Amino acid sequence: MSEGRLRKASGDAAHPFDGVRRLVASLESVTTAAGMVLSCGALAASALIGLFQIVTRFILDRPAPWSEPTVRTLLIWMVYLGLCGAIRNGAMVAVDVVYNTVGPRLQRVMRAFILIASVGLFALLFYFGLEMAEFVRHQNLAGVGISIAWAYAAIPVGSLLATISLLAHAVRPQSDDEVEKLKEQAL
Repeated sequence: MSEGRLRKASGDAAHPFDGVRRLVASLESVTTAAGMVLSCGALAASALIGLFQIVTRFILDRPAPWSEPTVRTLLIWMVYLGLCGAIRNGAMVAVDVVYNTVGPRLQRVMRAFILIASVGLFALLFYFGLEMAEFVRHQNLAGVGISIAWAYAAIPVGSLLATISLLAHAVRPQSDDEVEKLKEQAL
């Protein structure tokens, strides 16, 4: 029986934000999955291109000028795309010592403050990432010949995905069991 049917059967009224929570959770599951797949793909591609760079530079003595800036750009994208998965799993830097010594009411205040500060940080990163990408759009990435704005675009894209994951974590934090299951699936 679904959760909504259980509430109706037990006489509990549905929470007014249930629809928003479901929407955020479904949007987050898609964006986090896509972000993690693309992040892992960027890591794999950067490792392969890095290996290619080693072979061409040190074995063939004919370095590929595009490999280093491509690896650098892929690693930037990997970090910003992978951020959404780390946030969703609650793996952000935390001040557990203080958090665990205060009562539940102050913990809620701390969580709210951290949420607001994090959303503010990601909003700033989004805004200035867009500004920076716009500013450098006419510069080319050395050795690759594409606009360097593609590298800087990782900042607003990653910030947007991170914000979605942050909101999903705020409305429905993953339990330790869920995080352990995700870790087992990854291995």
